Amino acid sequence: MKNELKKAVKNFGGFMDTIPAKEESVKKIERLFQTALPQDYRTFLLEYGYALPNSENVEFTPIKSSGAFAGSALGCFFGIDIEPVLAAEGGYEDSDLTNVIKEHKDTMPEWCIPIGDDLDDDDHENIICMSLAQETFGHICLWEVEKMPAQAKYSDLHLLANSFYEFLAGLKLGEAPEEAAKPSFFKRLFGGRS
Repeated sequence: MKNELKKAVKNFGGFMDTIPAKEESVKKIERLFQTALPQDYRTFLLEYGYALPNSENVEFTPIKSSGAFAGSALGCFFGIDIEPVLAAEGGYEDSDLTNVIKEHKDTMPEWCIPIGDDLDDDDHENIICMSLAQETFGHICLWEVEKMPAQAKYSDLHLLANSFYEFLAGLKLGEAPEEAAKPSFFKRLFGGRS
C-alpha cells in the first residue's frame, strides 16, 4: 500500500510539508471512534500524517453531489497530535485532527472522521470526511459545515471517492490560480509570514 500511496502523491506534485503520525496517536483516534481505520488511510497517516500539498491547485471533484458543489482544491490533510509542532513553526494549528474534532463535536456527523479541508473561496468551511459507518465504510465525502445540517446524513454530503486511496489517486494538479489568490494561501500556511 505504501508504494501505491507514494505514486498517487507524486502524480499531483507531492507535499511541501508533512508530519507523520505516531502509531500510538493513530490508536488513540481508533479508540475514540471505536473502530479500526481503513488500512489505506492508516498507512497514509503513519507515512505522511499532516500533509500540505506543494501547490494550492490540487483539485478534486465529487463523484456524486447532493447539490451544486462541482469541486475544490485540497487545503491539507489533518495530522494527529501536531498542534505543538505547528504552533512552534507559526503554522496553521487548525490542521490538528484532535482540534477539528473538538471544534465540531456538536455538529459533525458522528458516523465520520474529518481527514482534511479544502481551500474554499467563499468564506465557509468545508471538511473532507471519511465514513466509518458499516455500509459506507471508507467513503470520502465533503461536508460543507455552514451549508449542511448539524449531524448531516450520508446523503447530505458530497461523495468524493469510495476509498481514501481512490480519493488520493483522483487528485489532479489544476491550472495555476490567479496571482491575487496567492497571498491569502501563504498567509494561511505560515500564519502571516511570507
